[in-house]
Amino acid sequence: MQPEGASQTGIRDAGKFVHVRMAQNLCEPAALEAAITYSGGVFREMARIMRTAIGRARRRKGTKLDVSDVEWAAAEIRNEYRRILDRDDLKLLKKVAENNRMEYKRTPTAAAATLALLEYRDGENWCDVHPVLRKLLDD
Repeated sequence: MQPEGASQTGIRDAGKFVHVRMAQNLCEPAALEAAITYSGGVFREMARIMRTAIGRARRRKGTKLDVSDVEWAAAEIRNEYRRILDRDDLKLLKKVAENNRMEYKRTPTAAAATLALLEYRDGENWCDVHPVLRKLLDD
């Protein structure tokens, strides 16, 4: 589930961030890695995914967060985006997913304004589709 470019160091560091707030024994390692991967490296998104997944784990009376909780959270977030992204936004997301570049020929859309597209700066700027939304592109 690790996207191209994600490093084990980055995943480990993000995991440390989570474990400052949550005991390690409350989250399966695979669930934590899935949440980190789905976040696209954006801490605020990781916190959102974790918060949503924890809510689901509590409702099912689980003793620890598992991958199904994280997948459920990702689906919930994806559904939120489904309501705000239009057909042109989805076309833009597909194009960005193909070449990791954003063409700025038109006014920024909901896709850019809502973190549907994530911009990265490591040497040369590039962007990608929010990992939670990849399944939308297959629909």
